[in-house]
Order: sequence, then C-alpha cells, then structure tokens
Amino acid sequence: MKLLAGALRHQGIKVDLFYLGDIRKAANIMKAITILRSIYKKYDITHAQYGSMCGLITSLASKNHKVLTLRGSDWHFIGWGHGMFSIHSFLATALTRLSLRKWQGIITVSKRIKRELYAYEIGSKICVLPSGIDLDKFVPREKRLARNLLGLNNVDDFWVLFSSINIKNPIKRQWLAEESIIKANKMSSRKIILRIANRVPHEKMPLLVSACDLVLNTSIYEGWPNIIKEGLACNVPFVSTDVSDLAEISEREECCRVCPAEAAVIAENIVQVLSDSKPRDLRKYVYNMDLKIISKALIEIYENILSLQCSP
Repeated sequence: MKLLAGALRHQGIKVDLFYLGDIRKAANIMKAITILRSIYKKYDITHAQYGSMCGLITSLASKNHKVLTLRGSDWHFIGWGHGMFSIHSFLATALTRLSLRKWQGIITVSKRIKRELYAYEIGSKICVLPSGIDLDKFVPREKRLARNLLGLNNVDDFWVLFSSINIKNPIKRQWLAEESIIKANKMSSRKIILRIANRVPHEKMPLLVSACDLVLNTSIYEGWPNIIKEGLACNVPFVSTDVSDLAEISEREECCRVCPAEAAVIAENIVQVLSDSKPRDLRKYVYNMDLKIISKALIEIYENILSLQCSP
C-alpha cells in the first residue's frame, strides 16, 4: 500500500494511510470505527484496501464516497477441512459480503472476481485494477548474471521460483509444489531446484526472479499473484493452477501453463516448459500493471465516483 500511496502522491493526490490495527477484538473494532468517524470528513474518498472486517468497519464508519478493493482472500472461501484457516476464511468472506452494497465503487484485482461479483447485483460500479508492480525494477536480466549477483554461481540447474510467506498456509499448497518438483526431477535430464521466496528482502526480489527459469503457483485461489506478474515482467514463464486470469495468458503462450492441481500433471508441464529455451516477450502482459499506470487509473476511478457519473 505504501508503494501505491507514494505513486498517488507523485500524481498530486493527498493520501493518508490509516491502519485499523488488531480488529479481532470487539474493543479494537469499536475504537477503529470511532476514529474513522472522527476523521473521514477531512477526505473526499475513503478507500478500504481489503474486504472482511476491514471493509465492514470502513463501510459503517465512513459517510463520504467509499471505495473497496477486493484482493482474493477476502472474497474466495478456502473451503472446509483446514481447521482454523477454514473458520477464518468463512468469516472473512461472510463479512465482505455484508458490506457489498455500501460502496460507490468496488475494485477487483482480477476479471474473475468481477464476474463473480455480478451475481450479487450490488448496484456499485465494478472496475478491474490489479495491484501495480515497479517495472523499472523488475526487468529482464541474463540468468547467469542475476545468479552471480545473488552470490549463487550455480548455472547448470533449473530454478523454479515459488512464493509463500507462511509455509503452513493451505491456500498456497507448498506441499503440492514440493511434490511436483520431486516428480519433475524424475522426468528431467537436468536437476530442478525449488527456490522458495519466503521473507526475501524486497530489494533482492528482482534479481531472484530473473535468476529463475520458471515461476510455480499451486494455490487454491489467488487475486492476481504478484510473483507471476514479476516473473512475466522479467520474461520468466509460469506453471500454475487455474487461478485469477492466468488462463487468458496460457491460451496465448505455449510456455505459460495452467493445469489441474495434480502433482504428476504439474510436473509434466514444468519439464515441458523448462525444455523450451526460445526467447520470449512475456513482459507485454504486464505493461498495464506498472505502478505509474495503475495509480493513474485509480485516480480516474476516484474522479468518476466523485463526479457521480459512474453506473454499474
């Protein structure tokens, strides 16, 4: 959010960030509502960057123009069978739906979420606007150079990048990624190494992405996975389960695959993509996701809402 706020400020928009804090407790919820009610009049628009309790609190406390961004976990229910994760997911998505009709504008990070929202006939304008990435930092680099700069001189093995902050998060299914790599190694003549981006410093991510041959995503659902955006920006292909809008790219690019969540099938696709060394221009798929372009598009959404010229 800080990057987006900075980009908006660069465009001349006054932006203040307000963190609601720990809103799992009733006392903190009331405190957040009280604070928001005391400050919202200073602003033209209140923009909640997440649904769930964050969105519900914002919808109740702010009486000015309100915008909600749905990002994925606040919309898609993970399903039962994952203990506390399932309970949290059920509550998060239920709270999101409670506030759906209270917004003048709703932003979704993927076309898929927008299509699903239409079933609710909420009467708000729905726009698709993925989270922006910095295309000045995520640029194509020669893999050997990127690995050397990371202090990792291994240039003979294939590197597959997987992103997961919490290895226990059932949404990401890291176990499926690991199992797929084991099977892929049995099919490949070259060793395939799974590189897990877990709490990697942000300044090192562009190098790590460029150093890899493939981005792997095994999630149950995603809004629009940043790690795949960053990979495409560096001309790194992906193999993924069917999430977000990735199928639109895989239909156009042989080196980008969307496949069932089966380790053997994922492994086969990984090996096929890694065996194709032809140069690719995948960066074209994320040109419109550059942070500068996204901030300008967001300003247009704000202007439309303020002018009351937006219709569902």
